[in-house]
Amino acid sequence: MAHLLFAAHDSGGANMLLPVMPVARERGHRTSALAAGPAAAVWQDAGEVVVDVGGGEAAMRDTLDRLAPGLVVTGTGYADFERTLWRAARDRGTRSLAAIDSWTSLRKRFLCLDGTEVQPDAICVVDERMRDQILGEGWCRVPLHVTGQPHLEAVVRRLGGRRAGRNRGNTPLLVFFSESLRRDYGGEGAGYDQFTVADALVPALAGLGPLTLVIQPHPRDDRGEWEAWVRGRRVPDGVALTLGAEDTESLLVACDGAIGMTTMVLMEAALLGVPVLSLQPGRTRVLNPGLKALDGLRVVTGDKDIAPAMADFVRALGRPAPADSACSPLLADAGRRFLAAVEAELRVP
Repeated sequence: MAHLLFAAHDSGGANMLLPVMPVARERGHRTSALAAGPAAAVWQDAGEVVVDVGGGEAAMRDTLDRLAPGLVVTGTGYADFERTLWRAARDRGTRSLAAIDSWTSLRKRFLCLDGTEVQPDAICVVDERMRDQILGEGWCRVPLHVTGQPHLEAVVRRLGGRRAGRNRGNTPLLVFFSESLRRDYGGEGAGYDQFTVADALVPALAGLGPLTLVIQPHPRDDRGEWEAWVRGRRVPDGVALTLGAEDTESLLVACDGAIGMTTMVLMEAALLGVPVLSLQPGRTRVLNPGLKALDGLRVVTGDKDIAPAMADFVRALGRPAPADSACSPLLADAGRRFLAAVEAELRVP
C-alpha cells in the first residue's frame, strides 16, 4: 500500500478530500495531511493531524522530501498553494491528483496569481457534465476521473438523521450562507457579491416577521467586515439579525430555509430537504452551472423580484421540502470512486 499526501488550502477542497482519508486508511494506505488557509481548521476540527506550512514553498518542498509520498492528492483552491505543490511534486518525480469540488471557475483553479498555468498529473471531477465542460473548453492536458462528490455523500449520511429529528422552533430561522465573491472576482464579478445581496435581502424581509436571519460568513470572508455590516444595518420590525456563531453543519440541521448565491451549501441543503433560494440580482454570468441540477432551487436575478420571492419563500417554510434527488449520481459511493481514481494514479508508471 502507498503513502498518500492530502493537501488543500480552501475549505471546499478540504471538505471534498476529508471523507476520502479514512476510506484510504481502511484500504491500508498511509495518509498525511498538509494544509494552509481555511483547510487547516477544517481538517483539524475533524481530528486529522495536519502539517500547516502556511503556503511557504520552501516548507512545502521540505515536507515533500521528508514524507516522500507515493502520490499527492489536493484540492483546487484560489490561492497558489496547490499549484505550487504540484510543481514541487513534479520536480521530485511525484505524481499529483487534484479534485475540483464545484462547478465554479474551472480553469481559474489552474492559473497562478501571476497568470501562469499549472496543471497536476490528473484531475477528479464530480460528474460527466463537469468533465464535458472542461473537455469542451480545450485547456485541460491531463486525464479526468469522474468520481462524484465525497463531501456531499458524507453530509447526507452524517446530517440526514439529525435533520429529520430536529425540533422546529416557533420563529422561523433563515440562514444566508455567504461566499467570498468580492475577494475572488473583484472587478470581474457576476454583477453582485455577498454584501450587495445581503443589502437587498434584509429590507426584503419587511412584513414577514417574526423570523431570525443568520448571516454565515464564508471561511475566507473577513468576519470583521461582516460584523461591521451587521452593526450598520437597519432591520425591519420583527426580524432578528445575527452573525453566525455555529458551524455550517449545525445551521443546516437547525434552519428552516437556506439562502445563498452560488455556494455548494445550497446543494447540501437541498439534499437534506431544506428549502433553498438563490439570490443573484443583476447577474451578468453564471458562476455555478451545477446548481441547475437542483429541482427545487429558485434563482432570483432581478432586483425587484427579491421582495416577492422572499415573501413566497417564507410563506412556504411550513411545508416540508422533499430531499432533492436530481443530484443522487453525485453521492453514489463517491468516496470509494474517488479512492479508485487515487489507486489508478498510483499504478501509472
